[in-house]
Amino acid sequence: MLQVRIYMIIPLCSGNVDVNLLDAFVKDENPHFDVVNIMPSFFIGRSELIASPKEITNGTNGVAFGPVLGVSSNFANPGATIHSDDVAKVHVLALDPKVQGNQNFGMMSGGVEGNTWGESIDVVKKHFPEAVKDGRLPVNGSQPTKRLLFDSSRTEEVLGIKFRNYEEQVIDVTKHYLELLEKEGEKTQ
Repeated sequence: MLQVRIYMIIPLCSGNVDVNLLDAFVKDENPHFDVVNIMPSFFIGRSELIASPKEITNGTNGVAFGPVLGVSSNFANPGATIHSDDVAKVHVLALDPKVQGNQNFGMMSGGVEGNTWGESIDVVKKHFPEAVKDGRLPVNGSQPTKRLLFDSSRTEEVLGIKFRNYEEQVIDVTKHYLELLEKEGEKTQ
C-alpha cells in the first residue's frame, strides 16, 4: 500500500488555531494519509537568499543579529529560536516510515525557557573579537526578550536529533555576514 504523508509548517509562535483545525480534520475525516506538523520557532542561521551584507537582517535573523549591528528595539520578541539547518533536518527525519504519522513536532532550542536575544552580542564578542575591534561588528544594539515556555525535547527524542544552540545559530549568521562583507569589498576594489 502506498504511504502518503502531508507535512505542514506551522510557526510555533502563531498559536494553536491551525493545529486545532488540522487535528479536527484528521479526527473527523479519518483521511487515508498522515498529517505531520513541523512547528518551528524563529529560524536563525545562514540563508542563501541573503546575497549582500545589507540583507543580513532580513527575516528573523534580524532579531538576533540586529543588536550586533547596533540596532536597538523596544519590542520584546519571544526567545524562541531554532537553527534553519535543524528545521531542514527535521523535515527529512519526519519522512522516515518508522516515524508515526499524525503528530506534531515543535522546534525550539534553549530548553523549556528558550533563548535570550541579547546574548548574540556576547557570542560575537567571544568568537569574533577582531571584527568587533575593527568596527565591522559594532555590538552596541539591544533586543528585549519575552519568555515563551515550550518543551521540544520530545521532537529531539523521537527523531534522534539534538538542536543546535543559540550560540551556534549566531555564529553561523555572523560568519555569513563577514563573508558577504568580504565579497562586497572585493567587488569595490
